[in-house]
Amino acid sequence: MVFSRLTGETHLLSALPAEVLRMLTEGEKSGAELATATGALCEVTVDEDWLNGIDRILQRLEALFLVEPVD
Repeated sequence: MVFSRLTGETHLLSALPAEVLRMLTEGEKSGAELATATGALCEVTVDEDWLNGIDRILQRLEALFLVEPVD
């Protein structure tokens, strides 16, 4: 479970989005870096589908105001 101070809402995340969020607490990472790290953790091949899945997770976390993009 994750609480957003911005919205005052609590969200229940599944394992992969929770791990992506945890990794981001360690510092800024690109989508590709997150895909590589989570792919290794989940023992999957990091291909275009995996990269797209991580991008969708990041978009959803952003929509929930749990992360924000940086330039």
